[in-house]
Amino acid sequence: MQSPAERRHSMRGAGTLCLIFSFLLGLLALLPHYAPTIRIIFWSLVLGAVILLVVGLWSLASVRHLPASPEPANSPDLAKKPVEASKAEIIELAQKMAGGWPVELLPGVIEKIDFEKLLSIFTRYQNMAHPGSGGSVFPQYKIVSGTVARVCDPLQDIKIVMKAAHIQRSRLLRDDTVRLAWEVIQYYAGIRLAKFLFFLPRASKMNEERNIILMEDWYIDVLKGIENVLFEIYEELGEGQLFADEIVIEKLIGLVKAAQQ
Repeated sequence: MQSPAERRHSMRGAGTLCLIFSFLLGLLALLPHYAPTIRIIFWSLVLGAVILLVVGLWSLASVRHLPASPEPANSPDLAKKPVEASKAEIIELAQKMAGGWPVELLPGVIEKIDFEKLLSIFTRYQNMAHPGSGGSVFPQYKIVSGTVARVCDPLQDIKIVMKAAHIQRSRLLRDDTVRLAWEVIQYYAGIRLAKFLFFLPRASKMNEERNIILMEDWYIDVLKGIENVLFEIYEELGEGQLFADEIVIEKLIGLVKAAQQ
């Protein structure tokens, strides 16, 4: 189906041709013709030219009344904008990526809090420097040959290794600090509650035009977030205290409750 612009172009061309043809026939009419048969043929042509002239004028007049052509599809004002995911869709995607709903959260609790504030809190933990590092050390991860690798800092890593209750004290003497820290971070990144909460920021950015999911990127989000949570717990613990699963879970629940204030 032709667009209004295409129809206007076609009509303008047809009308112009009709005018030119009619003008030429009008000039021929001025030439003397004596044979009756020739005159009949000629005036028939003139009559046809008059009809074409009327059609041409009507076509040109119609052009003026056609509606204006709509803006092109790629116009900045009409360009298709990404469809932002709703809160329910974000929660559903994060839950799916985490492998289910975390039992530590009561059903419906997320829907009742300031969702934007919740996303802001967990995004901040993914991007901020280690608590207690003076803003100089950040969680750093990269993908090497399809595997997630961590950029380590032994002077920082020793903090969470010394405070992790599930690390046997005997291993502190024989195992590498960096390897132990990586083990602690991976362990707590595997908790469903941590995965669900730190998946939320990335899930909120998904839309119709961005549907490629790289599991490594999602995993890195959790690793970075939980790493900062562990270093913050270290700063909050008293002398001789260790952190275990219940303390980390309590910390995460506390961050959720902070979005209610």
